[in-house]
Amino acid sequence: MSLKIKDISAQIGRKTVLRNATFEAETGEITGICGWSGAGKTSLLRAVAGSLPIQCGTVTFETGGASSSIHDGRFQYVPASARFSRWRAVFGSAQISTSANSKNQSEAVEKALHSGARVILLDDAVCFLDRRERDECFAMIRREMQSRGLVVIYATSAYEEILLRCDRAAVLHNGEIVHAGTPEEIYLSPKTKAIAELTGRNNIFEVRRLSSSKADVQEFQTIAGSHRLFAKRAELSSMGALNQNIFLAIRPEQISLSFGASFPEDNLLRATITCTHFLGPSTLVSLDCGGLAVDAAVPRLVGLTIGDECMVGLPPDRLGILNK
Repeated sequence: MSLKIKDISAQIGRKTVLRNATFEAETGEITGICGWSGAGKTSLLRAVAGSLPIQCGTVTFETGGASSSIHDGRFQYVPASARFSRWRAVFGSAQISTSANSKNQSEAVEKALHSGARVILLDDAVCFLDRRERDECFAMIRREMQSRGLVVIYATSAYEEILLRCDRAAVLHNGEIVHAGTPEEIYLSPKTKAIAELTGRNNIFEVRRLSSSKADVQEFQTIAGSHRLFAKRAELSSMGALNQNIFLAIRPEQISLSFGASFPEDNLLRATITCTHFLGPSTLVSLDCGGLAVDAAVPRLVGLTIGDECMVGLPPDRLGILNK
């Protein structure tokens, strides 16, 4: 059984808020919808729920070969309600407001799970809950989802939540679904610069390609610092023309720090440490590689401090070539 959204488009007034959005959500799974504010998450969930008219496309819930209409009461939309927050914040009762909104959200989610609906649409519906409350809420969601065969869709702008809570994910950008897959797949192989920025810390370098598009290993020159970098070959459509700037991306945890010699084909760059941030399980190290700013995440920073020089390694097989 699955929920299938096929090529839906919608407008609010004269503004197009959804463009041919397509994805699927399976029963017994939590599907995450991630996008920046204004990307169209609320519009998408409202369109699926039937409260926002769609210009074209279809929304169907298939159960054993039968398809349910979006208007048959099986879809429950849960917004990020803030009934008490605005006025109590104005009159100096922010603590009471936060507590009230947290309680309201927990009750709204629980009510939706027991409403008889088969598709639960959570529009950032746990944003007032603290981490412990969210853990408890999603434990409840999973119990009900698996025992009753529900489809759950959770929309949020925090990709960390998608990684933590969801089985499948789709990225929404300017009203379009631009990448769908598992949260891990999207995180490790973002297709575009917008996806790479949305899905967590990322080093994104503007570069110009130097090698032939047919080469097994692609050579680039960074615009900042004029460094030569090598990356594995990607789809031709993402590499751009030789005279057109494109982007490379690499996660901070995929970067290594060392004192070794510099070998350009291994993407080893000489760097100076400019800042460090202890983040508990890791330390974020900011570096200046001759004009190219790089962030690396290491489990422990031993023997190095701000102002020290080291070598930064950007493994070619970890450098992703992005579409704009």
